[in-house]
Amino acid sequence: MGSYMVIDEGEFTMEQANLAKALGAARVLVETHDFWEGWRAFTSLDQGFDALSLYPSYDAHGNIVDLAADGGKVNGQHAFFSAIAPYVVGSSYLRCHDDNGQYWLWTFDGARLRSFRCVPVIGGVRKREELDYAPAYDRPARQRFAL
Repeated sequence: MGSYMVIDEGEFTMEQANLAKALGAARVLVETHDFWEGWRAFTSLDQGFDALSLYPSYDAHGNIVDLAADGGKVNGQHAFFSAIAPYVVGSSYLRCHDDNGQYWLWTFDGARLRSFRCVPVIGGVRKREELDYAPAYDRPARQRFAL
């Protein structure tokens, strides 16, 4: 992916009751795997999003009801979203593109994150293939070393 990311369309919701659980899952991820040092310092979910140039909006009840990107791109969004996916409302999705002309769709099913490469078409994008962005530690050994 390129040097910046744009969220073209999406619906991203996380209920206030799940924010602490999502923070816990994200903290386990960064404490047990080798990630950028800036991630290690975050103590709130907002700081975790901010480290990825992502900014949640909240409703009056403290639920996350939207997610914006400022155009920044750092590797690690997929790992972060995978960690917090069980706490994201199942109908959530983000359709994004980068400066290299790559289009993708992240969908949340209430348990996990799915990633799809997309191609632009008039009126939107079309899903093309499901991607396996899972880091090596999440894939079976036979896939880690496949040529």
